[in-house]
Amino acid sequence: MRLVLSILSLTFVLFTGCSSDSPVSPQINEDTAELRIISSAGNEVDLNGTWKTNCEVIGGVNMKETLEFNDNSLKITIYVYNEGNCDGNPVETQIIDINFESKGEITAVINGQTVKANKISGTSTNLSTGRTENFKQTFFILEENNMLKFYHGVFEDDGGRVSGEGYPLDLHNFPFFKQ
Repeated sequence: MRLVLSILSLTFVLFTGCSSDSPVSPQINEDTAELRIISSAGNEVDLNGTWKTNCEVIGGVNMKETLEFNDNSLKITIYVYNEGNCDGNPVETQIIDINFESKGEITAVINGQTVKANKISGTSTNLSTGRTENFKQTFFILEENNMLKFYHGVFEDDGGRVSGEGYPLDLHNFPFFKQ
């Protein structure tokens, strides 16, 4: 259960390139106030919309996650299942609302590869418990074969390394896919 709560109170860093010698910063479109980032291929990515994972097993927990970005707001929904293939109705659903802003760049590691990323931080509220807390996270957008894959940081409580500022340095190896 602690794993699920850790994932829900995400600390976000936006990963924007796959080469540590070519940093790319997130951009704000001043006309629409949308946060946009650059993918590993150097293309601008609009985060707005829905991103979903496939069924994943994390710490023995079967789950699916959905991210819904709307400018600098993010709604995370985590579905927990008894079945390994995440079929049927979830046995638990948790929803977290997050307001965030970009905090610059960071270098992180995914599958042994160093990638250049950006940090975001803000506040998260777990709608199930009403608990509000500060958060920090790291994200990387991989673009390959005309598909976007969104990876996020592993929290220290879940075995990940963190920077001196508290941002995750290691990334989960399962992606979210833009819908």
